[in-house]
Amino acid sequence: MNTKIFTLGKIQNYKNMPDLITEALKDAILQGEYKGGVQLKQDEIAKQFDVSLIPVREALIQLEGKGLVNCIRNKGAIVTRLSLKEMHELFELRRVLEVGSAYLIKQQVEGEHLNKLKYILEKMNKPAHPLIYCRYYRLFYQVLCDTAANAELSKMYENLFVRVERYLMYIYHLVPELMNERSHQEKIVALLENEQYDALITHMTSHIEMLETSLFKALEARNLRDAFDWNCLLPFRTLEEMSEIEY
Repeated sequence: MNTKIFTLGKIQNYKNMPDLITEALKDAILQGEYKGGVQLKQDEIAKQFDVSLIPVREALIQLEGKGLVNCIRNKGAIVTRLSLKEMHELFELRRVLEVGSAYLIKQQVEGEHLNKLKYILEKMNKPAHPLIYCRYYRLFYQVLCDTAANAELSKMYENLFVRVERYLMYIYHLVPELMNERSHQEKIVALLENEQYDALITHMTSHIEMLETSLFKALEARNLRDAFDWNCLLPFRTLEEMSEIEY
């Protein structure tokens, strides 16, 4: 596992070692260093972080709660496999939660919320790598959902997006030019500013449909749509490799 992705500043933001290990393993799964169906070996992880098995076990429990691994008796923690069916179901659930948040957002939007969204948009202007882009993408929609001021909805959305993000990594690696298209997010901010909430719901729904369609088209162009093996594209390209691509 490539632990170089963590800067000192990022590590210092974590309160304890299990949280740090959880985030490191999550990023490794997102980046494809750990493929679906692979066992996460506790002793190897403990050695990488120079810790005992206790924080590693706590981290694996957290990952299971996020839907990234299955802890199976006598087999250990196995990275969950992906499927087009699951992706569609997760994207449908995302659509439901975002539409719900859009209804609740009415009368809740303040200048502070809009400023946060605009700040995140600025950070999305120069995507260096899908993993980095997805972080800002996730943050944008989490802030949008949080604007509804419903703690339970925000928590559900946060937990869901951990799994959604695995599919977004495929989409942005297969169709990297989508990272340069931020008119969708910019329009969300504009619709919020103008209090056009019905148009906001329609717009958010169309974006999710576009993402699914983009992945299907990319797979079909590579003759991968039928019996697609998600692991065949892993691990994803590194930041250095992505920087050599013009898009």
